[in-house]
Amino acid sequence: MAVRVVVGVDGTEPGWRALAFAVEEARVRHAPLEIRHCWQAPREATAPSGTIMPIVSIGARPTTAAQRIAATAWERAVATLPTHHVQAELVEGPPGAALAEQVTPADILVVGARSTHRLTARWLGSTASRVLNQAPSAVIVVPPHTTTPEEQPFAGHVVLGVAPSAAAAAVLRFGFATARAHDWPLAAVHATTTNDIDSYIDERTLEVQLSPLPPEYGYLQRVLEHWHHANPSTPVRRAVFHGPPTTALARAAAGARLLVLGRTHRSALRRGIEPLAERLITRATCPVAVTPFA
Repeated sequence: MAVRVVVGVDGTEPGWRALAFAVEEARVRHAPLEIRHCWQAPREATAPSGTIMPIVSIGARPTTAAQRIAATAWERAVATLPTHHVQAELVEGPPGAALAEQVTPADILVVGARSTHRLTARWLGSTASRVLNQAPSAVIVVPPHTTTPEEQPFAGHVVLGVAPSAAAAAVLRFGFATARAHDWPLAAVHATTTNDIDSYIDERTLEVQLSPLPPEYGYLQRVLEHWHHANPSTPVRRAVFHGPPTTALARAAAGARLLVLGRTHRSALRRGIEPLAERLITRATCPVAVTPFA
């Protein structure tokens, strides 16, 4: 099934950042770009007396502002991509659910994060968090701000969060495809609490940052073997970072091009428990990709 890049825009700066990211993804993957702007018909308000008072009477038709946002997004996209590769549409409905319905498991859905403040993301919710829980496709969340500190070990890399789970294969597949498309180096990172030192091996130079190596390197070597041989031109580093997954992966992804994580099930969120992906989206300083459900 062919890959489509689908992006949600809303006329805000985070939405335009998501569009710019999606345009580049479509360009390097030679994929069509489909732009979606979600709009909702105005609701009616109930007066104290019980009578119905329409807020705005425009019927179930998109506003001029919605049409303008979609048109502007299309114009920005075709400045880089061929016009026949770009489509812009208005979709009626709440952004999270409406965007999730626009994609298939083979697609890539790109959205912007309005805020990475942890309490905002956790308690108030966002389009990004709703999409993460409903979309069947890979989802890339572009943060409001990105940093590229060159002194970090994986600056400019695609960083994969790799752990023994049903999602590992999807993380490796998406991560290597992205690194290959962009010609970026890749770092596969495993988080552990069994040692207190960050370390990595460069597969090309065999440069080792720690000796003796932690046992987790054996696991990384096994899961990477097939993908490394299938992508010989992609520089690969294996890394073991200490600490809980949230802090270890956020540290590893400092300055990265993209952080890739997996999803293992569709179960509803339990109160008080944040999925790893949502916790990292509030901390990471680079775009975060979450693979389709395993």
